[in-house]
This record gives sequence, structure tokens and C-alpha cells, in this order.
Amino acid sequence: MKELVGSIKTGKLNANAEKADGEYPFFTCDANPKRIDKYAFDTEAILVSGNGSQIGHINYYNGKFNAYQRTYVLSDFSERINIKYLLEYFKIFLKPYIVENSIGSAIPYITLPMLENFMISVPDIEVQERFVLFVEQSDKSKYLCHSVRRLLC
Repeated sequence: MKELVGSIKTGKLNANAEKADGEYPFFTCDANPKRIDKYAFDTEAILVSGNGSQIGHINYYNGKFNAYQRTYVLSDFSERINIKYLLEYFKIFLKPYIVENSIGSAIPYITLPMLENFMISVPDIEVQERFVLFVEQSDKSKYLCHSVRRLLC
């Protein structure tokens, strides 16, 4: 991970800092972002929930946002990695890794070294792009099949 992700930080705020009518997304350890008045990040990022029942949940955002103190903000990606490939790779492999290696029994949490030591398979950029295209087409197929099934039923 260290060779592919130039910056791994956490937010600085408590989860209760949210403002329902805030201008910016506020990523906590919940699956869905909340809202907030001030932003701390203005970047393309992959966000990883660092504790609680949604531990290891992955979000992607590009723009201005803020984050909870237990949400990891990954940014400044290497040119060797397609960010969409990395996002899909995380969805498949990161959560099981986190669940297996998390600390704490009452409220499980992850640590920065856990993320830094996560191994990522990095094929050629062309292979990464083909993988992303495959995933995107697969997602469309699921949507189309679901839509057709609804029309027929």
C-alpha cells in the first residue's frame, strides 16, 4: 500500500460534528456520508471506515469533504494504479483483511500500520483498465437483468 498511496490520514472530528443542512459530505464510519459546514480535504480519495459495525466500508469521493477521526482518507495515488481498479480491489479484498486483523472485541477498529501493510496486486495498467471495464459492465448487466425482471413480473 505504501508504494501506491502517497497519503493516508484520518479526519479530526467527532461523528456528532455533522450538520444536517451542511454544504459538504462528512464521511463517518457509517455506510452513507452525513453533511457538514466545513471541509478539511479537497482531493480525490478512497475513504475507509476504521471502526464499528461498518468497519472496512469503502467510499470514493472527489472534491471537498470532511471526515470523522476514525475514517481513513487515502489520496495522492501513484501513477502505477488506476484508482477505480484500487477501489474495486479494496471492495473485494480489504474488508476481509480488516475483519481478520481488526483489534478490539466490543468495538473493532483498525490501525494505520494495518492499512500500510495491506498487500495489493498491481498488474499492468492495461490489465487494471480491462478489469475496471469488466466490473462496470457486470454492474450494468446486474442492473439490466433486474430491470428486465421487474418488467416481466
